[in-house]
Amino acid sequence: MTAQPLDRAPRTRVLVVAAPFISQGGVFTSLQRTLPVLSSNGIDVGVLWGSRVPGGALPGAWVRRIDEPSAAIARPRALRTAVQSAVDEWGPDALLSVLPQADVACAGVARRQRVPWIAMVRGRPVPLAHDAHWAKRILWRTAVRRAYRDATTVIAVSADLGHVTEGLTGRPIDRVVHNGVDLASFRALRRDTRPEPTLGYVGRLTAEKAPEVAIAAARLADARIDVFGDGPLLARLQGETRDPAVRFRGWTTPQQAFAGIDILVVPSFREGLGNVILEAGAAGIPVVARAAGGIPEIFAHDQALSQACLVPASAEPADFAQAIRPLLDSREHRIWAGQRLAQVIASRFSVDAAAAELADVIRDAAAR
Repeated sequence: MTAQPLDRAPRTRVLVVAAPFISQGGVFTSLQRTLPVLSSNGIDVGVLWGSRVPGGALPGAWVRRIDEPSAAIARPRALRTAVQSAVDEWGPDALLSVLPQADVACAGVARRQRVPWIAMVRGRPVPLAHDAHWAKRILWRTAVRRAYRDATTVIAVSADLGHVTEGLTGRPIDRVVHNGVDLASFRALRRDTRPEPTLGYVGRLTAEKAPEVAIAAARLADARIDVFGDGPLLARLQGETRDPAVRFRGWTTPQQAFAGIDILVVPSFREGLGNVILEAGAAGIPVVARAAGGIPEIFAHDQALSQACLVPASAEPADFAQAIRPLLDSREHRIWAGQRLAQVIASRFSVDAAAAELADVIRDAAAR
């Protein structure tokens, strides 16, 4: 029997449960890019997402925004009810959850409705000690462990995150599906590097992102640094930093941030994969990053680039400064590093490749 062309084959419906979001961070941005491309791979996308995200929108053939209760204790039940209603109304062939709270809600609905469910792990499924009280962490871990027993498929955006997830939940992941970047939207930012380069930090200002390390490294390297982002550490960092070479630019889009920087510094202690590295690479901007989380999986495709731009997981600001100085001192070295990273991103981490792989996972789960 001859296979049907993709545009004539029966389309699969997936309901993406993306609540509760609280900011337009990496998960939000990744979904904005990936969901439209799923459609060209034979997947009709429905989206259920939270009411607390300021602005923005998620694309889909069927979209509902959940009005989340103000009391946190009431939100899990409200989310389960919303997922149940969406399944009844839209009739998806599969569920896809992208946050731990959504995992728990989807597990209950999938069990009752016998709908295949895919848990997509994009970040640590259980909070760290500094993120939540010990009792909350135990309850959360217990709930996620129970939920994953009912998952048709569990995928993660990096192999490292898959190992972390298995250790916390006892459920091995079934597949790694890396994030992808819209190459065209960042390729246009490529330019000749400037004679006096500027370092950049782009991301949330939180403890696990370690922005203070990027600032300290810039000082040691005697370089300017623009800090793009917002978060709980902003006030403290501004109060402690009285150096005119350190400029806090606030929250903006990656495209706007990359227009003003020449070298990106990523000192995060924890990253599922590192969307900002994919974006900088697509723009041809060299990156100096800590070998944490899924970040080494990006650089692993180019050994010379890895040796030049990846610092150890235990790196101090001085180690970052040592890796940054050759890029500051040599325009040719910046061009070399930026071009090599751009080649890695284009060949391995495009949104088209990521969406095609995710579409395969969805069709396989729905067929079960």
